[in-house]
Amino acid sequence: MKVLFIAHSHRDSYLPFSGGFIYEQALALQKNGNDVSMVAVNLISLKSIVKYKKIDFGYREFSDNQISQMVYQIPSIPFMKGLNRWIRNKLLIRLIKKNITKNGLPQIAHVHVFYSGKAAIWLKNKHSIPYIITEHFSVFAQKLSNKNELAFAQNVYKNAASCIGVSNIFCEYISRKFNIEFNFVPNTVNVDLFEISKEKEMKSEIRLISVGSLTKNKNHEMLIRAIAKVSANVRLQIVGDGILKQHLQNLVMDLGLEDKISFFGLATQQELVLLLQKSDIFVLSSKYETFGVVIIEAMACGLPIVSTLCGGPQSIITDSSLGELCKQTEKDLAHTIDKVINTKYDANLIRDYVIQNYASKAFAQKIECIYKSVIQSSEVEL
Repeated sequence: MKVLFIAHSHRDSYLPFSGGFIYEQALALQKNGNDVSMVAVNLISLKSIVKYKKIDFGYREFSDNQISQMVYQIPSIPFMKGLNRWIRNKLLIRLIKKNITKNGLPQIAHVHVFYSGKAAIWLKNKHSIPYIITEHFSVFAQKLSNKNELAFAQNVYKNAASCIGVSNIFCEYISRKFNIEFNFVPNTVNVDLFEISKEKEMKSEIRLISVGSLTKNKNHEMLIRAIAKVSANVRLQIVGDGILKQHLQNLVMDLGLEDKISFFGLATQQELVLLLQKSDIFVLSSKYETFGVVIIEAMACGLPIVSTLCGGPQSIITDSSLGELCKQTEKDLAHTIDKVINTKYDANLIRDYVIQNYASKAFAQKIECIYKSVIQSSEVEL
């Protein structure tokens, strides 16, 4: 099948991992014999421009893994969400036209995140190309969207041939909110890259790892306070960067936990693999997650999981052989970390679970079934 991905971000030179899970989906479909191309518009915040001290805007084109990728990178206009959406979709339409000239008309478009949906509606109206949408963003559940965004999203979902969410709880929530059916199809992970370490080190302490942006939603403050209550001898490495970094570092010093908690900063994908392989347990302390790709990556390395009850992880940690879920409190998080430390886990069983449910082959087969059904229905209507 010829598929066009319309993404909200891709190959962002300021935030390199932005939209990486979307590209993994495109790659999974390409590997399974589909012809996939991508268009995306990266809106760069003023905060990122100041932080990274560079100006890098304009059009760029990539073509690796036989996937044609066309991207515009532009500055985001502060406090002008509606105008930013309008600009993004105008540029996406321009990219879609360019993509059609180069690669021909797709049979189906796959939108990732509602912000880019207006361009897919244009493609549907102009060329009778149906589209499906996978929603990844948690702005609705976190009540971060305004009335205009809700109306915009409603229109995008209403015009889609199929709507997908990346966890069961998220699907239930967003289906109720918009009165439109959302079906659960989880994200995928590159299990060839994330694998169990063949070398096991002798360690005097249990190594915990947490990966995520240092923002309020990731709830690292609660995690740090919970580490002070863990009875076992542990060392936590926090991987990521963000606006709360200095605050969290100060908290670690105030609690006297410098010998138990360290901050790695941003990690490349290769660095992340090594960090996970050297760890014993992965901990997620988020307030809300639509899915939790990094949980799957950790499990692909054989790690058991400790996660708060925050949405997406409930669709992943479905059995105690994979890890444990806990309440969003310091006490319960600390108790659950101790519980997992004192439980024996089978790394190969954890990895096999990921392969069966989240590997590229499993993902591609699920999505292809949806594509075929939508394309057949579209042809009947025509």
